Amino acid sequence: MNLSASVKSQTARGGLSIPAFSKSGILLIPKPTSDPEDPLNWSSARKIRLLAVLCLAAFTGNVSALSGQLAYPHQAAVYGKTILESSYSVSAAIAGLAAGALIFVPLGQIFGRSSIAFWSLVCSLACAIWSSQMTDKNDYVRFIISRLLSGMFGSVPSAVGGGIILDVFFLHDRGKAFICYEVSILLGAAVGPTFSGFISNSQQWTICFWWTVPLLAISAIAVLLLAEETGYDRQKGTMPVKLPQRYIANRVATFFPGVAVVSKPSAADFVSIAYVDGSPKMPDLLMKP
Repeated sequence: MNLSASVKSQTARGGLSIPAFSKSGILLIPKPTSDPEDPLNWSSARKIRLLAVLCLAAFTGNVSALSGQLAYPHQAAVYGKTILESSYSVSAAIAGLAAGALIFVPLGQIFGRSSIAFWSLVCSLACAIWSSQMTDKNDYVRFIISRLLSGMFGSVPSAVGGGIILDVFFLHDRGKAFICYEVSILLGAAVGPTFSGFISNSQQWTICFWWTVPLLAISAIAVLLLAEETGYDRQKGTMPVKLPQRYIANRVATFFPGVAVVSKPSAADFVSIAYVDGSPKMPDLLMKP
């Protein structure tokens, strides 16, 4: 008797629910439902496509937030500031990366993770253009603010990706998915400053922001065309909200605020997601059903 048959036999005798196994005999955690729209039941191609879009968005968000990181000595001359004061733009971007998830990610429980990832890329694009236009001596404060907001918006795709991976992949596949996702984030954090260093040494420092604009536009379009909402109610065995089947209507419902794509959580739901008896529930993350 193979392992899957043995486990099924033992659980049946114990009156427990029978676990699910893959065709190769791997125990499936979480247990998928019979619903074909359950993200766990999606085809491998559909899952990989979503992961690829997610990795691109996470990479681009970090590139945009950290671009121009080595251009502050040139900016000091423009704004009439010391190099130390000019470096505050870098501090602002990093602070934005740290704080953005705390502010924007909870909105994913209201508008959907894919939606806030898309709109954060659009806002990052706007911030990149804004930063590139801050070339007057009196634009110092506005430039610092633009970098702060760029960091905040750029952090969102990186922050929501973990939840999407948990929704779509079984436990035995999550390690590979998280490696791809985390490497994309790290590459973005390295590529942004590195490219800005080369650019600022030979070109106008504003190019450090302009080159990210087409990259952000491509990423936003990819998310708009290919990303999907992955929230699923495993207790009820159904999607929280039935999305339209027609492609255009589905895109509108998924990405444009004001159209429900997920069930609205209560304040108690937010607390229960993160804490149990006052203690963080992080060890449960990888075992999320």
